[in-house]
Amino acid sequence: GHFQKSPILAPTLLCQTYTHKIASVFAKYIVNKIEVTNLALQKLLYYVQVFFSAFNNRLAFSNKCSAWEYGPVFGIIYYKYKKFGKNPISDEEPRNELTNELKETIDFVIKYFGCFTGSVLMNFTHKEEPWKQSFTKEEQEIDKEDIMNFGKKVISEYEITSISEINKYSKKMLLDYLNNI
Repeated sequence: GHFQKSPILAPTLLCQTYTHKIASVFAKYIVNKIEVTNLALQKLLYYVQVFFSAFNNRLAFSNKCSAWEYGPVFGIIYYKYKKFGKNPISDEEPRNELTNELKETIDFVIKYFGCFTGSVLMNFTHKEEPWKQSFTKEEQEIDKEDIMNFGKKVISEYEITSISEINKYSKKMLLDYLNNI
């Protein structure tokens, strides 16, 4: 018998390989900029998606985001770094695969959200619509449109006109957090 390729399987595998590479590049960039745990890294990747999509009308990377107990998670990255447990992640430097536009977004997310622990970032995301709408005891996917719409709502509500102003949002989230402990 002849082996026939499934027309559905081939593109899916290509897509998974491609998105894994892209997500890894983002994660490697962050872990080489700051000391970060897997819990915090997941939230930083989520905020990169939120703010990049708000300003650019497209996602920074196409990986699935899930609403897990401890907040938004990109499973493929979580499992890649799971061995580090609660310790800071180390990984090789990424090849220069990110545009300046992407690096700028990541750098401002690191600057204004990377200073918080994973637990504090988890607290922030637990108050936000994308996670609240998607969380169940199952691993529920957070819709990419919800992430994008949430980002647009945040930049509108907080009058954030450029990526360099996302501290308006992180400061508000920190104050809310401090008022509730």
